[in-house]
Amino acid sequence: MFIVLVVILILSSLGLIGCLALRGPLIRAAEARHGLSSARDLIGAARQQRLAEHSLSTDFEGKLLAQRKTLAEIETNLKKAQQQVAQLPKQVFEVVFELGTPEAGTQPYEFVVARKAGNLAGAEAELWARPRILRAWSRNQVGAQGLAQARFPSTEGFLLRVAERLDKGPLPSGPVI
Repeated sequence: MFIVLVVILILSSLGLIGCLALRGPLIRAAEARHGLSSARDLIGAARQQRLAEHSLSTDFEGKLLAQRKTLAEIETNLKKAQQQVAQLPKQVFEVVFELGTPEAGTQPYEFVVARKAGNLAGAEAELWARPRILRAWSRNQVGAQGLAQARFPSTEGFLLRVAERLDKGPLPSGPVI
């Protein structure tokens, strides 16, 4: 009986080794017969592609994190700059048109110039949104008014009035530089 058991053990071991040896070729033959080998190749290619895309995704996440840090730094710098600008004293500039030159014997005459809003656009509309001061240098007021009307004619929509100083008193008689 012992011999029968040993023979069975040897034969079963040989059968097991044979099955393991023939397993790969038998599986590939079955896959080829049923058209499964192309599906297995596609699955392998899809795995490779997924791994490649995963590594790209990881790289992009690292770059995105770096860009977010850069953006945070820029926003911090922007806030600092805005605070610095807010702390600066507000400066108001008054646009004053000057005609003529301050020479000996001339004096400044001031006028208020406005323009009808008709067909103005852009920067010109902003410039003429409110009346502006015109300083004309001349020997007398009639000459100054002639200079002003020549430069800002009413045919182009300009309105010209003599300026009256309420807060600073009379205009100086000599040239103002």
